[in-house]
Amino acid sequence: MSGLKRAAETLDAVLRGIAALLLAAVTLLVTASALGRYLFGTPGRLIEELSGLLMIALLFTALAVPGREGHIRVGLIADRVKGRTRIVFRAVALAILLLFAGIFAWNAFEQGLFNLRRNIRTELGGIPIWPWTMVMAVALVILALRSIIAFVRGERPRPPDPASEGA
Repeated sequence: MSGLKRAAETLDAVLRGIAALLLAAVTLLVTASALGRYLFGTPGRLIEELSGLLMIALLFTALAVPGREGHIRVGLIADRVKGRTRIVFRAVALAILLLFAGIFAWNAFEQGLFNLRRNIRTELGGIPIWPWTMVMAVALVILALRSIIAFVRGERPRPPDPASEGA
């Protein structure tokens, strides 16, 4: 296995692990909030703020991990063409992804800097907003880089091996 492929797989594993931890944290916070409402009759507003921010981090962390063949994908035409035409479809798809990710990442980065410079925080808990917007920018840059590398290497997402799924 090449060093680049090994590094990509390690990055994927780390991102999946972070996403799993974020999901567990959101689940625990929402459960605590529900119990607090039921047992004490008081909403956990700080919990709601924090779980919302963690959901943003979860979404973008998971977005940075390349999908598998079985994930949602529309390839009605692209899957039926061969040779150069398939490469053109892949190049157009990559260009659209890079345009979207680039614009979104740049705006998130600028917003993160704005939030940092002005010390913008959440209303109730006073949680700084800038780290959460920077997570968006970093995740989109990772997604773009991984997509470029996959395109250059001619890689396509492969279906998971059922034998390794339970391992």
